[in-house]
Amino acid sequence: LKSELEEVRKTKDTVKISIKELEIAKKIQKAVSSFSYQKGANYPSEMIETQFINCVGSALLGGGLLDEVGIKYLHVDLPRHHATVLITSDGKVYWQDFTPGVENMPDNYKEISSPMLENGSISELAKYTDDLEKPLTLTFKDWNPYSHMCGGLRVILSKPEVGLQSHILNNLGYDLNKTGFYKEALKAYQQAINLGLEYPQFYNGLGNALRDLGRNKEAIEAYRKFLSLWGGDDNLKYAVMDKIEELELKEKSKK
Repeated sequence: LKSELEEVRKTKDTVKISIKELEIAKKIQKAVSSFSYQKGANYPSEMIETQFINCVGSALLGGGLLDEVGIKYLHVDLPRHHATVLITSDGKVYWQDFTPGVENMPDNYKEISSPMLENGSISELAKYTDDLEKPLTLTFKDWNPYSHMCGGLRVILSKPEVGLQSHILNNLGYDLNKTGFYKEALKAYQQAINLGLEYPQFYNGLGNALRDLGRNKEAIEAYRKFLSLWGGDDNLKYAVMDKIEELELKEKSKK
């Protein structure tokens, strides 16, 4: 595929090059989404051994293959899910999800246009690909490719090396905290946050690690930061609010 794209690029015809990039991206997506889905399967060594993959792992593998052929893309964070956007040489932007099961999603590879957005423009987004210094938040007016999510979609776009590294650190933090390595989990969450991607789940995990270390006041601050960023379902929101209330009662009882 890389050789095919290199041949087309010799023509210097942007339209032909972009058509080929889209064609190759779809082939990569089909290959990656042929894996079996399993929640939590995102570490490369485990994916190779088990052939299971989740949305983070799909973005990691699909994005790595795009990097190999020299096609531009950005990592996309949305509530409880991860995807990418493809940016072709003609400046067009397409929604791109590598996760198994997306063959049933009709809007995968839908071209994103400026009228679909509450803020920003597609021309600005295409320029950000090389110069994106910090994550960019986009809100869609009514469009949402996922039937299980309601209303317009709010997403955070970042350079792949930032977005994917952050989420692997976050997942590592979750695994460490679950197995009782609270200090190590705290370090992983802090490293994820320090990369500059303000994803709400990082702060929920950070709060859990701080709570398990007995640092209740800091945990409350982390949970409140999560609430300020969270745009997903209310169940998790209320669960975090309950954690805050519980910790505040503990702090009051100390006094």
